[in-house]
Parts: sequence; C-alpha cells; structure tokens
Amino acid sequence: MLFMRKGSATAVIPGIQVEHLHEILAIALEHSPHAIMLERGGIVVHANQAFANLVNASNADDLIGREFSAVACSHSCKNSGPECNEKTGKYYQHKCVELKLASEKMRIHLAFDVSERRRMEKELADTRKLQSFGFLVSGIAHDFNNVLTAITLHAGLLTSQLEKNTWSWRQADSIQSAAERGTALAGQLLSYLREQSPDPEEVNVDRSLRQMVSILRPLVGEHIEFSVNPHCGKTTVIMVPSQLQQIVMNLVINARDALQDGGRILLESQNCLLQESNPYSLAAGEYAQLTVADDGHGMDEPTKARIFEPFFSTKKPGKGTGLGLFTVQNIVRKSGGSLSVTSEPGLGTRFEILLPKAPAIRS
Repeated sequence: MLFMRKGSATAVIPGIQVEHLHEILAIALEHSPHAIMLERGGIVVHANQAFANLVNASNADDLIGREFSAVACSHSCKNSGPECNEKTGKYYQHKCVELKLASEKMRIHLAFDVSERRRMEKELADTRKLQSFGFLVSGIAHDFNNVLTAITLHAGLLTSQLEKNTWSWRQADSIQSAAERGTALAGQLLSYLREQSPDPEEVNVDRSLRQMVSILRPLVGEHIEFSVNPHCGKTTVIMVPSQLQQIVMNLVINARDALQDGGRILLESQNCLLQESNPYSLAAGEYAQLTVADDGHGMDEPTKARIFEPFFSTKKPGKGTGLGLFTVQNIVRKSGGSLSVTSEPGLGTRFEILLPKAPAIRS
C-alpha cells in the first residue's frame, strides 16, 4: 500500500505497494513540466529533464554528482522573484525547500516557467499606460484642434485678401492646407481614442504623396537628400486619408532622426502583385507598396524586435513618445495590409508597407 501524508495524518491508498512509491515518484518528477533538482551537501543527487533543459544540459544524468554551484539555474537558485534565464530567454520563479532526513540535510530546488504570466502582466501594464495616455492626449487634441481652427480661419482670411498665385498668397494657402491636414489628424486621433472609426474612402496613393512633399521637405531639412518617387499611377486604396498621411509622416520623421549628420531618404510607391505563396502572409492579389528607406545608423536585432512596442523609443527622453511605429502598425493591420522592416547597424533602415488596392482598380 502507498502511504500518503495528509496534514498530520497518514492516508492509505489501497492496492498500491509501498515499495512502488519510489518508482511512482521518480516517474512523476521526470515528467513534471517544472524544473526540479535535489542537492545534498552542495552536490546534485537528482535532476529531471526539465531542469537539464533549463541549464542547457543534454541529459539529466550528466548533472548528478556535479557541484551545485556549477549547474545552478540562477545566481541564487533559491527563493526569489522571477528571473530571466539568459540561456533560454524565459522567466522562472525559483523556490528552495530544505529537508532534514536523519542526520542529513537536503535541498529541493524548483523552477517554474512564468514567461507567459510575465507577458500578460506586461500587456496589462502597457494597456493601463495607453489608457492613461489616452485621457491625456484626448484633452490635448481638443485644445490643439481649437488652435488649428483659428489658424485655418486666419489663413483663409489672408488668402481672400491677397492676389491669387502671388508668393504671399501661396504661403498663406500652404498654411491653410497644412492646418486643415492637422485638423484631420487631430480628428482621427480623437476618433481612435473614442474607438470610433472615421469612414474610409478611396485614396489615390501618388496624389497623397505629392500633396505631402511641401510639408515633408522642410521637416526633413536641407542637410538630407530627400527623394519622392510615386509610381502607383491611378492606384487607390481604401482607408481614411489622414491615416495614409500619418503613416508617411511617422516613417519619414523617424528616417530623418536617424540621419543626424546628413544622408538620403527615399519615399517611393509602386504597384505589387502577390502570389498565393508570399512572405507577407497576405492573400494573393494586387497591392500598393509604400517604401521609406534611409542610409542612417540602422538597428541591431534586439532593437528591431521592440520597435513596434508601445512607449518603446530609441530617441532621447523628451524627443519621442514611442507610439509612432505602434500607431503605424495598427493602421496598416486594420487596413488589411502588412508592414515589414529591414535594418542592420551602419546599413540604414527600410520600411515596406503593402496596402490592398481598392476593388475598382483590381484587374
């Protein structure tokens, strides 16, 4: 019979022999998804395969007889908060239980994989940050919209008093157009925060790019070579017009910030035909491709892996919110498209966006 301890009493499970207890427990330990290791006098006397995987050992038997300090799965391998294991990239919660058997002392070391819990906690924290940020931005957007309305009104008054097509008239007209686009962006931001989507419409990709050139060139600066090559022709996409402008604006400004000492930025559009099998996980069909490329300092793999996280920014404090690429990615996904990035340190960065063509344009 197998004797099971329950509180201070001993329970008996009929039909199971006591001598089978070790075999049953050994099987249970070996198949446990948690890492388990027994230490006696600083020497490993037992470890399951999960623990071997944790310390990057091929076989649990190879650990038996080795010094505990040589195979410890963390700096302490004792009771502690979650720690990231550099060998696996996962987070583990450690627990150490001390036992006294006759005159010997033993320790049982347990490690629980809490990576998924950590991921969910981080997502929850990010969500709370976004909610708090949303309340702040909503108030600012309302005030900013009022400022833009005043600018639009006064610019309109100027254009009505100036002779058409003169230099002064063109400057006033540019101010009015920029203020109107800013108003549209502020409205889109407010709609996004209220979870209300503005009505999408057919947007000519090339026309939108040409309209933005007069705004983008001053932002980029004279020390950077800025090329705009629209090649989509009459191709249109279905989306909110200000969202397309927001995508381009964010990517171009990021490219500019990567070129502190000058360089080149390319903004390009072209038509793209995807087959059934493609690296973008998109349906086969016709797409408009937007490309923003620079020859700046580029990014390493750890940085590139985080650029779409909310509030993650490589810029100095006060220079960026870390929401630009996060917003771009959301817009592209909601539009049924795909966003990819190629970058290496010293070799620049290239963003490619695919947006489905409007049905009326499909051949």
